[in-house]
Amino acid sequence: MITWDDFEKVELRIGPFLSECLVTGVQTEKGAVTLVRPEAPVDNGERLF
Repeated sequence: MITWDDFEKVELRIGPFLSECLVTGVQTEKGAVTLVRPEAPVDNGERLF
């Protein structure tokens, strides 16, 4: 489970555009970064990018 309590309070901008999407990933045991999604298991406690 991944949660972020203050998402509504944060204004994320990419240049002049307001971002309404949060994309996250974690490092796999092989060192690659994979997007967080239900079908991609990773070890508990991995750092979220």
